[in-house]
Amino acid sequence: MAGMREHLSTMRLALQAGENVIPVLHNLNTLLEATPSNAEVQEIGSFMSLQLLFGCLNSADAEQLRACCAVLGKILSSLPAENLCEHRLYIELGLQHMSDDVNSLCLGLLRRKLSSEAIKSMILSATMFHLITQTLGSESLHCAKLAMEIFLEVANSPEMLDVKLRQALLMDLEGLMGKSDIVRYRVYELAVRMTSLGGEATTFVQSSGLLQKLVGELDLEDILVKMNCVELLLLLLESQDGVQFLEASEVLGKLHSLLLSAQQDPFGSVVIPGVLKYFGHVALLEGADVAAICSQNPEFLRTVLAAVHSPQDDTVWGMAVDTFGVLGSTEAGRRSLELHRSETTAALKRLGSFIADSRSELRIRCLEAVAMLVSCREEEHGDWKASKSREIFHALHPQIFQVVMKAAKQPFEDLHVAGLKLVSSLAPFEWGQREMQSHPGFLEYLLDRQTESDKTGKELKYEIVHRLAGSSTAEGVFGSPSYLKLRKYDREGPFFYAADTTVALEI
Repeated sequence: MAGMREHLSTMRLALQAGENVIPVLHNLNTLLEATPSNAEVQEIGSFMSLQLLFGCLNSADAEQLRACCAVLGKILSSLPAENLCEHRLYIELGLQHMSDDVNSLCLGLLRRKLSSEAIKSMILSATMFHLITQTLGSESLHCAKLAMEIFLEVANSPEMLDVKLRQALLMDLEGLMGKSDIVRYRVYELAVRMTSLGGEATTFVQSSGLLQKLVGELDLEDILVKMNCVELLLLLLESQDGVQFLEASEVLGKLHSLLLSAQQDPFGSVVIPGVLKYFGHVALLEGADVAAICSQNPEFLRTVLAAVHSPQDDTVWGMAVDTFGVLGSTEAGRRSLELHRSETTAALKRLGSFIADSRSELRIRCLEAVAMLVSCREEEHGDWKASKSREIFHALHPQIFQVVMKAAKQPFEDLHVAGLKLVSSLAPFEWGQREMQSHPGFLEYLLDRQTESDKTGKELKYEIVHRLAGSSTAEGVFGSPSYLKLRKYDREGPFFYAADTTVALEI
């Protein structure tokens, strides 16, 4: 240990004299990496003096700053949270440093120690909270993300009840919004994510007016700004408070108007996928009036049905296909599609043609959408549902089940999985079972465990078998001997392996 102290003393004297600073820092970093325990790292840090090490950050040399950050990161990370709070002044100075590396060091340190109430209280002190807020405007995306993560962790702390702190935060955020479009949308993203947290975080956002300003961005001319706005509005749908705000702000009507204007804009295709996705998410919300959504926003349904036909723009086409599947997955959505029978039938035929003959990405997307279209929710079992599912399936292609099985037997995993998912969605229906029974070799393929080598394939095959084994109509469709085989497969589970019982005899 005496030799170690002598070595450290030499390094400390060199740093104090400003001699060979970079090599000394590299050597110190190597020593710290080889030090096994936090206690020993703390001892080295104490001997070297944190004040001296932080002083090495007063440099414009990028290599020196990186080397110093590496050393400080190891020493400060080894400290208990309560001890780290004693170095609050250094951390605040680091947050104001011109180097992103130093900012990242301080933010990362705070982020890792956030489980400590002492660290949270330090972060929520007026000066440090202000400095972290300002980092949201950093040119470094990494630093801005760290700042946002810290915000979201402390947003519901008791200190957020402090009126002065909230007023200062709002002033800082409003000031940042004027820096650039990028920073403005970081502030909006923070507001949206805080809304999903509930409690004081949601209360702050609701009183701040930030969400109202976000919705107002839909009225701007810049199509890229509108696209980013729609993406954040989608995030708001993930919380009940967000949904209530969006309904009160009549965002659906605004997006319908945006859809209408996008048709006339040469760059309108940029915003259309996000708008379709938003409508699709709203249609899936509990208690959503899908019929009213479609009737009050006719351009939405028209755009979906029209876009399904042309995959020239993969992004618009893909979202239209997904949304078509979402709409058809609910009874209310199907009844809305019934009002546009000829367009819906044409769209289904187009999906069928893509499944039969197209590049893999298109086939997969269509198979997944059709699986949603024909699937049956537990609460929606009934003759009408079964009849509509059959009608949809048969409208796709004259030999649609053969086409689906061809995809399901492909060696390409994504296509294989999409095909099996669609077969699984047919299993609860008697008509679907009859399609399976009439397809040559289907049952032999289904019961052959050797066709699947990966976990996903084994689980999907088992899902099909499990649904058939639990169906009240399967025995009548497949016959008792085949049904008993299905029941046996179901009991054995997805990963059953028949052991080889051959016994070697010594002669």
